[in-house]
Amino acid sequence: MTDIVAFLKARIANDEYDARALLADPDVADVWEESSTGVLQTGAVDAADQFAGRWLTGNTRLARHIVRWQPARALREAEARRLILGEHRPAGNGSAWCYRCDPAAGMDDRAACYPCLTIRCLAAVYSDHPDYDPVWAIPDEAAAADL
Repeated sequence: MTDIVAFLKARIANDEYDARALLADPDVADVWEESSTGVLQTGAVDAADQFAGRWLTGNTRLARHIVRWQPARALREAEARRLILGEHRPAGNGSAWCYRCDPAAGMDDRAACYPCLTIRCLAAVYSDHPDYDPVWAIPDEAAAADL
């Protein structure tokens, strides 16, 4: 796969699918809350490894991570990434520039050339995916910039 936008749309759709599947599962809660010894869920509890609505992780940091990345957030992130893709697109008429990242407004030419730095940053999240193309990597100078 060589099209960065198609790659991103597929990854976003996968993330969204997984989140929706969890939300549709009657054994998985809609909302998670952190506890000192695990993660509390507000929905039905049937699995044998759960006790009174609590998934024991034995690790507060792991519990905090699970709560932070619950399915509802994944759905909000999927929508936000789609909106970003819509804003950062080729300028059109054969232009090499991103519609949103206009070099005339002071953006570095390399960052404004499509796929722009914003699109590359979205793709970087999935750099461990087998279809990720290293050509899309964030340039070293952009990664080192003090943002």
